[in-house]
Amino acid sequence: MTLLADLVAASREITDTSSRSRKVGILAALLARLDPNEVAPAVGFLAGVPRQGRIGVGYSTIYGVERAPAGAASLTIAELDRTITAVQGITGSGSAASRRRCLGELLGRATEQEADFVKRLFTGELRQGALAGLMVDAIATAAGVSGALTRRALMLSGDLSRTAEIAIAKGEEGLREAGRRGKAWRKVKPVRTYDLVVLGAEWGHGRRQGWLSNLYLGARTRARANFRWWGSASRG
Repeated sequence: MTLLADLVAASREITDTSSRSRKVGILAALLARLDPNEVAPAVGFLAGVPRQGRIGVGYSTIYGVERAPAGAASLTIAELDRTITAVQGITGSGSAASRRRCLGELLGRATEQEADFVKRLFTGELRQGALAGLMVDAIATAAGVSGALTRRALMLSGDLSRTAEIAIAKGEEGLREAGRRGKAWRKVKPVRTYDLVVLGAEWGHGRRQGWLSNLYLGARTRARANFRWWGSASRG
């Protein structure tokens, strides 16, 4: 099990150097020593986009959870990944309090640097589009596969975490299989629409200061007596 502290340290090293080759080397070294089940979440964390997608926790929620930093690193990459899945699954009455409790348990075990990383991850402040290109090269280096083949697989899948997982676990043959499509294939995406209402909103921070940012959406219950929280959406 790899400590989250190792990933946070790698993230800081990447930020501190301007050398592209050094950045790729740092990422590749980290990926190469991860357990197979840690690869997908780790890639998502480093890119600032968890594999689960939008978490649904606002700025004021995560930054409103105050815990004294842990004296020593103990959190693992897998534990952070499981916590994100758990937080996403909390819905219904009392969900806000349950989320805060879950986040409090996570941050209570985090060191100061880990807590800062987690908060920025949850609020989207870690997203780095430029890191995707570096990550592709790092994935290829760590897996010992062709960079061109890795980029092709990513182009077809559109999922960086999934591409990394396949490259490291299955190598070039796995990447070829993942990118192989017959002429008879047709991509079909299900489309569903919902009638929702805005239940609340949060004021934005940083560039969004002074504007409403996260909108909290709900739908009528079957009894039509009240509304049930459904999810949230951010405004650009």
